Amino acid sequence: MLGLIAGTLTGLLFAPKRGSQLREKIIKERREGGLGHKAIADDLSEMVEEISSIVKDVAKSEPAKDFWAKTNKAFNDFTEGNIDLDQWVKEAHKKADLFKKTASKYVNERKKEAIEIGEKTKKKVKRVAKRVTSVKKVASRKVVSKKSSKRQV
Repeated sequence: MLGLIAGTLTGLLFAPKRGSQLREKIIKERREGGLGHKAIADDLSEMVEEISSIVKDVAKSEPAKDFWAKTNKAFNDFTEGNIDLDQWVKEAHKKADLFKKTASKYVNERKKEAIEIGEKTKKKVKRVAKRVTSVKKVASRKVVSKKSSKRQV
């Protein structure tokens, strides 16, 4: 599953047009203080929906139905009717739908985790920035204090 996700992300990021658009979204999110994870998760969700829609449209087309009828007849002739290709395909569709649901659920869970991590990271960065600012103020006061004590001498 991890390999599938890694391959998908690599494909998304390095595909010529879609990859450049995704990289722009990630950069924009990073500029706004995010980590870029929302852009990736949103793009993955869109891709799952697009693929599902394309497959459904192709399956409903007349050429696909004609091809399926010929394939079904050839398969029945080959197996002498011992295997019901329609039933086999229905099972494959069920498994594909289950995979889609599982993949979508996984992506959504990772998206939620990434958002939580991003929020925690933002809070930590803000705390560190406040500390750095206060240390900087203290240090500058000490420098000013040393300069004024040297002048008095």
